[in-house]
Amino acid sequence: MIQAVSHITTPLGPLWAGFSHHALIILSFTPPQQHIPHENPHPLEPSLRLWLEKYFAKCFDPPTLPLAPQGTAFQQKIWGEVSKITAGKWLTYGALAEQLNTAPRAIGQALAANPIPLLIPCHRIIAKHGKLGGYSGGAGEKTKHWLLQWEGVKQYVE
Repeated sequence: MIQAVSHITTPLGPLWAGFSHHALIILSFTPPQQHIPHENPHPLEPSLRLWLEKYFAKCFDPPTLPLAPQGTAFQQKIWGEVSKITAGKWLTYGALAEQLNTAPRAIGQALAANPIPLLIPCHRIIAKHGKLGGYSGGAGEKTKHWLLQWEGVKQYVE
């Protein structure tokens, strides 16, 4: 359950972070649907701001703040595998599906439900033959392309 919400300005536009008592549970390009009282900054907000600041300065360290995305066991499994892909690297939906013994469409659906994009880097999964596939954050494929280029991916062809 979201206990605090923070608004963070980034080069991609505003992000809204939702925190439980002990972890980041959502990072969204769209404002929260429900009103959450927020009188004091969440104790994890500085860590998130620092990670984002470093990311947008091209320092691509994995996040160290606690994450607690809400999802099914299958989604959690997909998000865990995607989190292992480092900046500048990518996989296709098909390759990840083969690795996890599932269907590419199931991978896409799990990634579309990712509540913490950027920190769970679903933008690093692309369609076959160099097509980007979908992205639910920001301006969709345009944002996905920007993120991949920012991380140093020159081309994405199998």
